[in-house]
Amino acid sequence: MPWAYLAAAAICEVAFAMSMKYADGFTRTGPSILAITGAIIGITFLTLAMKTLPVSVVYPIWTAFGTLGTVGLGWVLFQEPLNLTKLLSAGAIVVGVIGLKLASEERTANAEMLRQAEAGAASEHDALRREREAAAARDTVVVANIEGEGQARQVRDAKQNGDGDDLVFWGANDPWLRRKSADSRRR
Repeated sequence: MPWAYLAAAAICEVAFAMSMKYADGFTRTGPSILAITGAIIGITFLTLAMKTLPVSVVYPIWTAFGTLGTVGLGWVLFQEPLNLTKLLSAGAIVVGVIGLKLASEERTANAEMLRQAEAGAASEHDALRREREAAAARDTVVVANIEGEGQARQVRDAKQNGDGDDLVFWGANDPWLRRKSADSRRR
């Protein structure tokens, strides 16, 4: 759709320029109104095209088509001379517009690749997060406040046998906990 807006803007640009010639310095009402209307509508379409297309592409293409249209219509409607210099210059404008269009397509393709890469990274991040959550659910940690010496001995024995790796406990009188805390401070 932005390219259609740009085409409409270019048509309005040509209509504006041709109407200016017919307006005869704004002394003729009809062509003057057409010139002003063409300018307003053309700028509106140009603005709509610039919402999604880069200004470095839109504006030169708009002015190029306006230039080519006025050169062509000046030759047809006003019998203005169309010599080799004008033709070569118009050709250079066409080549420049094609180059800008290709550069815009390359930029759009690069932006699409970047968007897909970001989406892939986001989904990979989500997958890693879900994997961590599942691992955390499997590796349940039981936290207990051990009050009596009998419970502390049971937990300590389970940890020493390798059965209580997912147990975490604490208690004021537990020598294993004090030793473990001292070990972790030394590191």
